[in-house]
Amino acid sequence: MVHRAIYAADRVVITRKDNGHQAINWPQLMGVASAQAIANSYYPTRDQSVRRTVTGTLSSYGTSALINEVNEFLGDVIGHFRHKPQP
Repeated sequence: MVHRAIYAADRVVITRKDNGHQAINWPQLMGVASAQAIANSYYPTRDQSVRRTVTGTLSSYGTSALINEVNEFLGDVIGHFRHKPQP
């Protein structure tokens, strides 16, 4: 179970290529960072900062990892509650 949790969380950073090998998930990492930088540019100049961009980026990575965990274990949780005991 711990292995599944670690695997689900690290999919934010690591992905599987078409040939089956693992690689850094550059599209997600750079896409999230770019989106945060663009979002930061919409704030007034006095509120724009690298810190805001980095904080938002790390928060998005954490949210993605949490969503991966929910997706990984939600079926197990639902199955546990739907399980009907045998008489």
